[in-house]
Amino acid sequence: MPSVLYASAVREAHDGFTLSMTARHTLNIGEEGPKVYNAKGRIPNIDILLRGDLVLCLCGIANGRPVPSSGVKSSAPAKRLHAYLSANASALGISTVSELYVDDDEVTKVNLSPSAPYEPEAGYPAAYLSTVAVTFVFYTKDTAPDGDIFTEQVFLPFGAALDRLVDKFATLHLARRYPLIFGPLRRASLDPSH
Repeated sequence: MPSVLYASAVREAHDGFTLSMTARHTLNIGEEGPKVYNAKGRIPNIDILLRGDLVLCLCGIANGRPVPSSGVKSSAPAKRLHAYLSANASALGISTVSELYVDDDEVTKVNLSPSAPYEPEAGYPAAYLSTVAVTFVFYTKDTAPDGDIFTEQVFLPFGAALDRLVDKFATLHLARRYPLIFGPLRRASLDPSH
């Protein structure tokens, strides 16, 4: 069966810098297969579930240049996303948030384990979310070394924008987009009293 890729983005623009998170979501329909389709527009009205852990792949681009995976792993964007997911794990239906790690392909990743995966009733179509590749994109007019978010500590304007961006991403592109995985429908589907 095919895989479907689609993209989403959230953005924060301020005087002197722009910060965005683009995400490439991979959905498998049925079993994974060699065919891959790029989708545009909204996802069709179909249940989207998890078959196991969700892998978030993290990358960075600063002023048009890729950031090495070791730099992404130790950076404020990756650490703040990880801290947000860890702090809100129970509300998002996540039982375990792995530590940030760099895999054999030199990609920074974090694995999210669902607290109680939901399985559809027989006969209902479903797609399965397997990965979300997140790219933090940072552009600034300032070329000073302290004008970079891909460091462990960032200045207040960058940190505040980064926190808002991570919250938007989790709210709009995880909980709202995948209600049976992260949102309130997940809790309702697990509770027979609803």
